[in-house]
Amino acid sequence: MEKLIAECYHRKLQASPEQIKEAITGRLTAHHAFILKSMQKHIASVEEQIAEIDVEIEKYIKDFEKEIELLQTIPRVGKGGATRTKKSYYKAKYESMVARRGKKRALIAIGHKILCASYHIIKNKEAFKELGYEYLADRRKKNRLEFLKRELKEQGYKIEKAA
Repeated sequence: MEKLIAECYHRKLQASPEQIKEAITGRLTAHHAFILKSMQKHIASVEEQIAEIDVEIEKYIKDFEKEIELLQTIPRVGKGGATRTKKSYYKAKYESMVARRGKKRALIAIGHKILCASYHIIKNKEAFKELGYEYLADRRKKNRLEFLKRELKEQGYKIEKAA
């Protein structure tokens, strides 16, 4: 026991090696043993149920292998993961929204976007298409130009594209 404690002991620990030994050996009453056995049985029961559920899920998943494969094309699926992928549309959208709406609402909005993308991926049976980090900036620029052209036309100006 002392050898194990000596190997694992680190000076930054607040407890001394003697205190660690005392804590490890401790005192285990019949009641503690009963509770531990009860907890072990419960854990084993839950693990057995999980295994049964996994088998049942596998039966149903077989019909949707294509859809699952397509959904896995979404990079780092999950709200937090999608916003941390460098140079992605979701990262750009999150950065755009977080300043206006806050972190929590921006994450919920990204989760909604991922959910919508998942729906369209399954509906159209197409892989995820990454729009890219610059997509939002390009779209805003295009929309701004269209708005300004429309405003100028309404004011009576004729617009010609320069060569």
